[in-house]
Amino acid sequence: MVFIRLARSANLIASGTARTKQIVQPVVQVKTIRSPAPVPRPQPLVSYNNYQEGKWKIIRQLSDVDTDGYHWEYETENKIIAEESGKLHNVGTDAEAMRAKGFFQYTGPDNVVYTVEYTADENGFNPVGNHLPTPPPIPEAIAKALEVDRAANKL
Repeated sequence: MVFIRLARSANLIASGTARTKQIVQPVVQVKTIRSPAPVPRPQPLVSYNNYQEGKWKIIRQLSDVDTDGYHWEYETENKIIAEESGKLHNVGTDAEAMRAKGFFQYTGPDNVVYTVEYTADENGFNPVGNHLPTPPPIPEAIAKALEVDRAANKL
């Protein structure tokens, strides 16, 4: 980044008398601002032969759209596979909602094949996979209280 400072006046001596003359003289000060060092990206443990320009080619792709649903699937050169189907439920009512079910699979940098199956509906996105964290079990006292509330129709 370059900053410019202008000098506004200078004293000149002429014929033994001091007088001031206005001059503009650019003074260039260069201040270097260093950006932080780039963070190195982790290198994949798997080498793929067909990787070009940051993209993998799709080697298989199917798609079908109907008035009340859809289905698509694809596979890439690096063995990413995904598939999803969705169908409109409760058509024409206030409870109309799209419900989808699908999965995706890929090989992680640790050479492990990861698979995620999921549903998506009016209750949200619900993934399931062996590698995904699961919540701890509900404590016994709370589970009993919930059962009592359900029996009394409070839930």
